[in-house]
Amino acid sequence: MSPATFECGPGVLKCASGPCLGLGQVCDGFVDCPLTWDDEDNCRECLSLHLLCTELSSHVCVPSVHSCLVTYR
Repeated sequence: MSPATFECGPGVLKCASGPCLGLGQVCDGFVDCPLTWDDEDNCRECLSLHLLCTELSSHVCVPSVHSCLVTYR
């Protein structure tokens, strides 16, 4: 099975860049989807010690030691 056609099972997120992530890795303030940030885009809530930045084109969780004004991409 090629990576382009690989599908993830239930309860996981498929990154556009290929890998599958457990939902615990989604909106946790750490980019786990290489190149695409799928796991940190369009978040509605973030884990503690993280900020939900809404100034960007999508809602992104970032560690609270950073500012939402910093460009992450």
